[in-house]
Amino acid sequence: MPENPLWRDFPYEYEPHRRPIDVIHGGPSLREWVDDPHATIPDWERALQVDEGEWRQEREPFLIYG
Repeated sequence: MPENPLWRDFPYEYEPHRRPIDVIHGGPSLREWVDDPHATIPDWERALQVDEGEWRQEREPFLIYG
């Protein structure tokens, strides 16, 4: 972790116990990836592919046009 903290750690709007970046992003995965000195762009892309695949499956029943 860097000498100067990257993430603000204060109560955020309606959520007093989670970091603002975690609330905005929807979870800690982005912050954890950024903080990991061994993380790579391909690591993040793989993580996003999982979420994107789940989103495609979830939205499929609602698509009108193929």
